[in-house]
Amino acid sequence: MLDGIPMAPYFTYCGLTESGEVDESKIMVDNLADLVTKFDAKGLTCKIHCTGQGSTRRALDVYEALRKSKPRGPRHEVAHCNGVHDNDYPRFKSLGVTAEMSPSLLFPIPAIAAPDGLATWDFAKMIKHGAHITIGSDYFNQDPSPMEPCAAIVDNVMSAVPPSISTYDRDDKKRAAGEAIIRMLTLSGAEAIGRDHISGSIEMGKKANFIMVDHDLSKAEFRGSRVLGTWFEGERVWDWEEN
Repeated sequence: MLDGIPMAPYFTYCGLTESGEVDESKIMVDNLADLVTKFDAKGLTCKIHCTGQGSTRRALDVYEALRKSKPRGPRHEVAHCNGVHDNDYPRFKSLGVTAEMSPSLLFPIPAIAAPDGLATWDFAKMIKHGAHITIGSDYFNQDPSPMEPCAAIVDNVMSAVPPSISTYDRDDKKRAAGEAIIRMLTLSGAEAIGRDHISGSIEMGKKANFIMVDHDLSKAEFRGSRVLGTWFEGERVWDWEEN
């Protein structure tokens, strides 16, 4: 954890000063660069908890310095991404850093979770800047189904749909948004940890890990959908009718 949280009564997140500098008083890890360098050398992915624009910038600065000295290595991550300065969105793609958007249970209620715009998961801006995006749960006690949180971000993702898709065809835009969100939940997650060669999509040679849903998620029909069955390595391990 690089900083705290943007929620009352704590407000321990790390923001930026008026001059654009990182608020050092809220940084919780002094030797971040040393730690990231150490784990990177071992081939381990680093995921840094950042809930403010300042902590997010510090994490990206550390990743940038690392890749200047050592261009090759595992893909690292910034966790949460609810506080990202406009100047830092393009850096995710240029540095090959994953933008892990979480906690998903707060997507439908950002203004309640953190007032004053301190919790803004701007999927559209991340997409427009070509970031590698995943969706995380973060909390252990939330509904394990990501469907309702995903329903809450459909419009935001739709706003980033390429202009090649007619702005007048809402169904096409919803389909593009649905496919983008599905990728964030599946293949992008596998890519983030370097396991896309064996999981993350249904392809020959990959593990048969998948779910069956009662709605067409490719059309962004997340709201009200439910999982009917879960398969792990080809074996059905959960059935809606039996639970």
